[in-house]
Amino acid sequence: MVGLTGRALIPNIAEEDRETIFTQMGTELFDPLLFGVLMVAVLAAIMSSADSQLLVGASTLVRDIYDKMIGRGQEIPQRQLVLYSRLSVVALMGVSIVLAFAAEEVVFWMVLFAWGGLGACFGPALLLTLYWRGTTWWGVLCGMITGLVTVILVSRVEAVENFFATILFGVTYEAVPGFLLSLLVTVTVSLVTRKPDNAEKLLDGISR
Repeated sequence: MVGLTGRALIPNIAEEDRETIFTQMGTELFDPLLFGVLMVAVLAAIMSSADSQLLVGASTLVRDIYDKMIGRGQEIPQRQLVLYSRLSVVALMGVSIVLAFAAEEVVFWMVLFAWGGLGACFGPALLLTLYWRGTTWWGVLCGMITGLVTVILVSRVEAVENFFATILFGVTYEAVPGFLLSLLVTVTVSLVTRKPDNAEKLLDGISR
């Protein structure tokens, strides 16, 4: 909503400043005190997401890679794992700070690409798995691959981007065509592949 309103109120904003539309609108439309409250809310959301991502990254490095892969079958003391987790958080935070200053445009592109990839790969699979009993393993797999490939092609190949922009009325964000094609492929492949013999039993157990 902020983005749509900003296009109307500040139509001549420079392309490189479009991500600052919230702050520009806030300084023009609100009292400084109220705008300060809004900025604090934004920073709180950013900090909440940042610390969650740091914890997830540290958990992946220490629990999934070090503990379950490198140290498989070994008894690793809990205190050692906690220490490595804390060191991983510090290391990831340092890398993030360096990237934030040294590769600002790359970071922004990676965020957009990551959200597009997540939405196109897992969105249709998750929705169909929850709400359609005809979903099969092969359908989910083919749909996820299709969504990822579509996002990559739309974001990197201009001809593909122009094609989807034409048929989707100007939409160029790669998550939209990726989601639609992934949904179509998941449904199509699920219709022509066989569900597991115990699929109904498993779904009944989940619904209960």
